[in-house]
Amino acid sequence: MKNIIKNTAILTVITLVAGILLGLVYDITKEPIALAKEKAKNEAYQAVMKDADTFEQTEVDGLVELPCAINEAVIAKAGEEVVGYVVTVTTSEGYGGDIQVSVGIAVDGTVKGIEMLSISETAGLGMNANTPEFKAQYADVLTEEFVVTKGLDGCLFVFDNTEWQAFEEKLHTLPMMDKEARQFTRFFL
Repeated sequence: MKNIIKNTAILTVITLVAGILLGLVYDITKEPIALAKEKAKNEAYQAVMKDADTFEQTEVDGLVELPCAINEAVIAKAGEEVVGYVVTVTTSEGYGGDIQVSVGIAVDGTVKGIEMLSISETAGLGMNANTPEFKAQYADVLTEEFVVTKGLDGCLFVFDNTEWQAFEEKLHTLPMMDKEARQFTRFFL
C-alpha cells in the first residue's frame, strides 16, 4: 500500500512538472511560430500576386459558395491601384490532412498563381502539388470558367472549359457495357 501511494505521488509530480514545462515551451514559442506563419503567408501572397506591394484584408462572407473553408481574402494593391485579390482556402479533402492554398486573381480574372501554405500529402503524386511545375500550370491563366470535380485518391481536379470538354468526350467513349467503365464515368459526371 505504501508503494502505491509513493508511486502515485511520483507520477503526479512528474506529470505536473511536465505540464508546467510544456506550458512554458508553448509560451516561449507561440509568438515566433505566429510570426513565421505570418511571414510565410505574406511570401505566398507576393508569390501569387507579384505586381502588388500591399495587401489589405477584406470580407468574403456570402460572396461565393465553395466546398472548402475560405480562411482569408485580401485586396492586392500596387500603390493605390487595385491589381487583384488573393484568396486563401483550406480543404479537408487531402489524403494526408488539410490542404491550405492561396490563389492570386488579377482584376481581369486571370489566375496569377497558386501557392501551398500547408500540405502534408504522401510522397510522390500528392506532394507534386507543391512543385514549381505543378504550380506553373495555374500561372497567368485567363478563362471564363473553371470546372472543379472530385478527382482520384481524394484529390480535386481543376479543368478550364476546353480541357473539361475534351475529358468529358473521352469519358463518353468508354464502353457503357463495362461495369467499371460506367462507374468511372459516373464518378466524374
